[in-house]
Amino acid sequence: MAGRVRTHTRRTASGGTTTVRQHTRRTRGRRGGLVTPGHAWTLARRAFRSARRRKRLTALVLGGLALGEMSAWLTLRGAGLALATAGARALGRAWLAASASGMEL
Repeated sequence: MAGRVRTHTRRTASGGTTTVRQHTRRTRGRRGGLVTPGHAWTLARRAFRSARRRKRLTALVLGGLALGEMSAWLTLRGAGLALATAGARALGRAWLAASASGMEL
Protein backbone atom coordinates (compact mmCIF):
# COMPACT_ATOMS: atom_id res chain seq x y z
CA MET A 1 0.00 0.00 0.00
CA ALA A 2 2.85 2.38 0.73
CA GLY A 3 4.08 2.17 -2.85
CA ARG A 4 0.77 3.43 -4.19
CA VAL A 5 0.72 6.70 -2.21
CA ARG A 6 1.95 9.95 -3.79
CA THR A 7 2.40 13.28 -2.04
CA HIS A 8 1.99 16.75 -3.45
CA THR A 9 1.33 20.23 -2.11
CA ARG A 10 -2.00 22.00 -2.21
CA ARG A 11 -3.04 25.56 -1.42
CA THR A 12 -5.11 26.01 1.69
CA ALA A 13 -7.96 28.50 2.05
CA SER A 14 -5.73 30.84 4.03
CA GLY A 15 -3.17 30.99 1.22
CA GLY A 16 -0.55 28.64 2.67
CA THR A 17 0.46 25.21 1.40
CA THR A 18 -0.01 21.79 2.90
CA THR A 19 1.19 18.37 1.88
CA VAL A 20 -1.52 15.89 0.94
CA ARG A 21 -1.27 12.18 0.12
CA GLN A 22 -3.10 10.63 -2.78
CA HIS A 23 -3.48 6.96 -3.72
CA THR A 24 -3.19 6.00 -7.36
CA ARG A 25 -6.48 5.35 -9.10
CA ARG A 26 -5.17 2.35 -11.02
CA THR A 27 -6.68 -0.95 -9.97
CA ARG A 28 -4.30 -3.72 -9.00
CA GLY A 29 -6.31 -6.65 -10.28
CA ARG A 30 -7.16 -9.93 -8.64
CA ARG A 31 -4.50 -11.49 -6.43
CA GLY A 32 -5.93 -14.99 -6.23
CA GLY A 33 -8.17 -17.25 -8.24
CA LEU A 34 -11.88 -16.94 -8.67
CA VAL A 35 -12.64 -19.91 -6.43
CA THR A 36 -10.32 -20.76 -3.56
CA PRO A 37 -10.54 -23.19 -0.68
CA GLY A 38 -9.63 -20.37 1.71
CA HIS A 39 -12.71 -18.39 0.75
CA ALA A 40 -14.85 -21.53 0.98
CA TRP A 41 -13.52 -22.12 4.48
CA THR A 42 -14.35 -18.52 5.43
CA LEU A 43 -17.91 -19.04 4.20
CA ALA A 44 -18.14 -22.30 6.15
CA ARG A 45 -17.01 -20.58 9.36
CA ARG A 46 -19.65 -17.89 8.85
CA ALA A 47 -22.23 -20.61 8.30
CA PHE A 48 -21.26 -22.34 11.58
CA ARG A 49 -21.41 -19.02 13.41
CA SER A 50 -24.87 -18.32 11.98
CA ALA A 51 -26.06 -21.79 12.99
CA ARG A 52 -24.94 -21.16 16.57
CA ARG A 53 -26.98 -17.95 16.59
CA ARG A 54 -30.00 -19.90 15.34
CA LYS A 55 -30.08 -18.08 12.00
CA ARG A 56 -30.97 -21.16 10.03
CA LEU A 57 -31.62 -19.62 6.62
CA THR A 58 -28.35 -17.66 6.69
CA ALA A 59 -26.46 -20.74 7.81
CA LEU A 60 -28.07 -22.83 5.08
CA VAL A 61 -27.27 -20.29 2.34
CA LEU A 62 -23.67 -19.76 3.50
CA GLY A 63 -23.12 -23.48 3.91
CA GLY A 64 -24.45 -24.13 0.40
CA LEU A 65 -22.18 -21.44 -1.02
CA ALA A 66 -19.16 -22.88 0.82
CA LEU A 67 -19.95 -26.38 -0.40
CA GLY A 68 -20.46 -25.14 -3.98
CA GLU A 69 -17.22 -23.18 -3.99
CA MET A 70 -15.23 -26.08 -2.59
CA SER A 71 -16.70 -28.52 -5.12
CA ALA A 72 -16.02 -26.06 -7.96
CA TRP A 73 -12.41 -25.73 -6.81
CA LEU A 74 -12.00 -29.51 -6.61
CA THR A 75 -13.59 -29.93 -10.05
CA LEU A 76 -11.27 -27.38 -11.61
CA ARG A 77 -8.21 -28.91 -9.93
CA GLY A 78 -9.26 -32.39 -11.07
CA ALA A 79 -9.89 -31.24 -14.63
CA GLY A 80 -6.49 -29.54 -14.77
CA LEU A 81 -4.77 -32.63 -13.43
CA ALA A 82 -6.61 -34.88 -15.91
CA LEU A 83 -5.69 -32.61 -18.83
CA ALA A 84 -2.04 -32.45 -17.74
CA THR A 85 -1.91 -36.25 -17.44
CA ALA A 86 -3.54 -36.73 -20.84
CA GLY A 87 -1.12 -34.26 -22.43
CA ALA A 88 1.92 -35.96 -20.91
CA ARG A 89 0.72 -39.38 -22.07
CA ALA A 90 0.05 -38.06 -25.58
CA LEU A 91 3.55 -36.58 -25.77
CA GLY A 92 5.03 -39.85 -24.56
CA ARG A 93 3.13 -41.83 -27.16
CA ALA A 94 4.15 -39.42 -29.91
CA TRP A 95 7.79 -39.74 -28.86
CA LEU A 96 7.54 -43.55 -28.86
CA ALA A 97 5.87 -43.55 -32.27
CA ALA A 98 8.50 -41.21 -33.68
CA SER A 99 11.38 -43.26 -32.28
CA ALA A 100 9.82 -46.53 -33.51
CA SER A 101 9.56 -45.15 -37.03
CA GLY A 102 13.25 -44.19 -37.02
CA MET A 103 12.63 -40.46 -37.09
CA GLU A 104 15.39 -38.27 -35.64
CA LEU A 105 14.29 -36.18 -32.67
